Amino acid sequence: MNKWMFFITVFLLFGCTNSRMKSFVRKESYLIKNAELQQADLKPIGEAIGNARIVMLGEQWHGDGAAFLAKSKIVKYLHDSLGFNVLAMESDLYALTRGLETVATDTASIRQFLHNNISSVWANCSTTNDLFYHYMLQTYTTGRPLRITGIDNQFLMDYSRKKLVTELDSIFRKYELPYARTAHYNRFLSSLNAFIRHKDLEAANKTDYPFLEDALLQLKTQLPEKSTGDDYWILVTNNLLQLVRQYEYMKRGRQQQVMMKAADSIRDRQMADNVSWLASSKYKGEKIIVWAANSHIMKHSNSLQNRWISRNMGSLLAETAALQGNVYSLGITSAIGSHGWFNDGMHGDREKIQSVSFGQKESIDGWLLEKGDPFAFINFRRFNKKYPDFKEAFYMKGRGHIYQKESWNRHYDGVFYIKEMYPCR
Repeated sequence: MNKWMFFITVFLLFGCTNSRMKSFVRKESYLIKNAELQQADLKPIGEAIGNARIVMLGEQWHGDGAAFLAKSKIVKYLHDSLGFNVLAMESDLYALTRGLETVATDTASIRQFLHNNISSVWANCSTTNDLFYHYMLQTYTTGRPLRITGIDNQFLMDYSRKKLVTELDSIFRKYELPYARTAHYNRFLSSLNAFIRHKDLEAANKTDYPFLEDALLQLKTQLPEKSTGDDYWILVTNNLLQLVRQYEYMKRGRQQQVMMKAADSIRDRQMADNVSWLASSKYKGEKIIVWAANSHIMKHSNSLQNRWISRNMGSLLAETAALQGNVYSLGITSAIGSHGWFNDGMHGDREKIQSVSFGQKESIDGWLLEKGDPFAFINFRRFNKKYPDFKEAFYMKGRGHIYQKESWNRHYDGVFYIKEMYPCR
């Protein structure tokens, strides 16, 4: 009898614990009935963000038109109402820092520059047009512009391909770095130029990666001794060094998942370092919005059951001493619809239109779909405060458009729900 009582008690306890999230989502989510998503609808998100200095906005996939529109409206709200003046994109850091400083100040020039140097998955999506090419430019005529920058070490956009190697060469020569006077230097410039311009690396000599890595490591080591007080070029050089290491792992690891994980780890660590630099140096004291994928912005990635990376950007930023308590992670999930890119002559077969998977009714999106509202906000911080011992996993499409069972309330501070996803055009 005691044994049966034990099992019944465990069953009831588990059921009660497991139902807490379902009950919270159903009863305490902030439901948004306005399909137009006005700024007044976003106030509960602002209240949840509180005094956080860095807000990370996620997305399930880089072809989520509905998510890009929602994020654009959240960005405007954060700028207009909460004093966030910097938008840091998951795009080329060099192009969106150094490049943007050199572009002419007329509206047409800035618009063209942004189109060519923000990653095409966002720059060419119609749902971001108003943010990038109208709203943001309008703020430049005010006393409080929304400044755009990049956090990605993938220096592969238009400005980087045209200018990076030439400018780096001038910097290395200006500071008279010892490596710039060696017999290998011209070969280094040529190899780096081919790398940045995306030439056929498959056919490249296998020694190119080790050669580039060694050269960049020497230059990075020599720069601090010469460029006193100028940490930007040290940062740029290190970004390139990590990019070379990342691509080397990718090339070696196409059949080995461990190598691809290593490549992802390198990139996320560098993006975290880039955000930290923006927060501590270039935009010291400013509030920053980070626009990136869910997989980059979630926290505590090392405790995921379906772990693909040891420490991603969001985890590293949350652990950074200078930023602890000041980083808010807002993930995005959706219930039904489709995602990807309509044929735009650029993405080809890489981004065919795909249906958003649905079928797990006992999930975040399943519980909210029953309500029927176009949007909702789930405040995980409030839930964690209410149930600090809750450790159960539950289903949510927290990374891509597939269900995964995780303790998602420990990986995001909040989640923005979209009932129907639609692709980019």
